[in-house]
Amino acid sequence: MTKKKLDEIVKQIRQLGYDCRPASEEGQYCHVFKGEEQLCILFDNGGINTNAHSDIFNTARRTKEYLGNFENASKLKAFGLKAGYRKLLEFNDYVLAMREMESINEYEFVTWQYSPNKQVVNYGHYFSDYEAAKEDFSERAGLTDRYKKFTESQLKVIHSSLVSFVGLSEIIDYQAEKAIGTVLEKIGDIIPEIKQHEILEDEGMAPEDGLEM
Repeated sequence: MTKKKLDEIVKQIRQLGYDCRPASEEGQYCHVFKGEEQLCILFDNGGINTNAHSDIFNTARRTKEYLGNFENASKLKAFGLKAGYRKLLEFNDYVLAMREMESINEYEFVTWQYSPNKQVVNYGHYFSDYEAAKEDFSERAGLTDRYKKFTESQLKVIHSSLVSFVGLSEIIDYQAEKAIGTVLEKIGDIIPEIKQHEILEDEGMAPEDGLEM
């Protein structure tokens, strides 16, 4: 894997709140730390040596996914469209596109609706986050029903309520606590902000906002 792609994976992992330190061992690109605790290794091929830390593992997987898709995607052609966009997905008169903004070392994701003759794209929704863009495309194209899903705000409330329940309950048994832990872990995978907050809490740097994330 190229250094450019590996650097993008490192950037995304750092945005989770982790520290990535260059590795000197052959075949290894960097070591991922939480404080002074080494959690895992990012290899030169883009692989992670363990899936024990699901947020890191999934972030690396998603980053490789959109970088690979971008590399193989065809150019999006539409009247008046700025150059550089490539078409990742297309369905039901909607398109998910992506472009590289080299001047600021970022990628941009957009969902558009095609005009009836498919010569123009309209009503763009712009994202810096790949997963958010995919979700928006899925909803706009009619692949999923937004009313059958929890919003991010609702998931945060559920997470906070479950954390409080486990912390305050004196009668919860092991099986129930384990089941709740699985739900909390899954919500944390969906909303990386929650795990970032937990990292800051462990380091004593979390804001005093009264939230139990």
